[in-house]
Amino acid sequence: MRPECPICSSSQRVDDWEMNFAVPDGWTLPGKNKVCCCLSCGFMYYDNDGTQEDYNRYYAEKYGYGMDGADNYIRLDGIAALVTETFPNRAIRVRDFGGGDGYLARRLKEFGLADSSVWNVGEPEPDRCDLIIASHVIEHIYDIKSLMQSFSRALNPGGFILVEVPDAMGYAWRYSPPLLDYQTKHCNHFSPFHMDLLFNKYRFSVVNQWHPEIKIQNAKCYRALYQADGNIGMWERSRATVTQNMAVKIQKLKSINTPVIVWGCSDTVWHLLTQAPNLPVAYFVDKDSKAYTEGTTILGIRVYNAVHSAEPIVVMAQGQRQQIIDNIRALGLENEVIEV
Repeated sequence: MRPECPICSSSQRVDDWEMNFAVPDGWTLPGKNKVCCCLSCGFMYYDNDGTQEDYNRYYAEKYGYGMDGADNYIRLDGIAALVTETFPNRAIRVRDFGGGDGYLARRLKEFGLADSSVWNVGEPEPDRCDLIIASHVIEHIYDIKSLMQSFSRALNPGGFILVEVPDAMGYAWRYSPPLLDYQTKHCNHFSPFHMDLLFNKYRFSVVNQWHPEIKIQNAKCYRALYQADGNIGMWERSRATVTQNMAVKIQKLKSINTPVIVWGCSDTVWHLLTQAPNLPVAYFVDKDSKAYTEGTTILGIRVYNAVHSAEPIVVMAQGQRQQIIDNIRALGLENEVIEV
């Protein structure tokens, strides 16, 4: 049973529609699916009396016919090419979740990614890896929460997941409804929004997104590369990047010992002035007359709207950097320009 939405955990839903199937006797998948739409996030999913173990057994024993055609191999070849282009480090450890007979893992090895193997549904978690590929698998998984937790445990810190699913929104806008007519195997129906919502919930951030066509099903799909952030991964990367960038700028400012004009009074400049308090600023220049009215000062130093002396001009602004430099050149100023 799935009493809560697999994406947002809300129990508020519309569930007055059932799909019933005369499945073969002893079949491992349920013959009755309650079609649910979450009232909180809009995700569409099945609720039934099955378990993830039932689905695992089905895929181990019954699934695979028709998936070994040329069109599917072309699709997998495309994924192999994308992975090798995206990850030039051939030493990364790759696990193809739900990879079946291992075709994609073999192709990755041929591309030079020697440590590539299959991690099939229902199998124990592998040793930690750097990249998990889940191509047209997650829509089949009944216990999404356990799957996402398993993914997180199996990945090295900062690792990646490349996932592809049928795009429910893409189906809706084309020839077929999002639920693929009557379908027992797809128990989750993802739009790009819901896929991103799911991965964000488990602290993965999206790195890239694609919308490929799948010839086998004449279907629009959603493919995305997610990176594991951990608890505060994005915060840590931001801190490291910003601190490193600022350290380079501060060092350069501290090497200046003759009077300079600082053109551009942005947030970056305000911060750098606190880190290089001995910078010999003759005056500031900023053309934003609304922010810097006549007589405005910073650290007691005047802000003007034009250059009126020959000192070198220091440009430390980020977003307006090129615009300031172009302005200096357009004015024909002969001052030395120091970019920080």
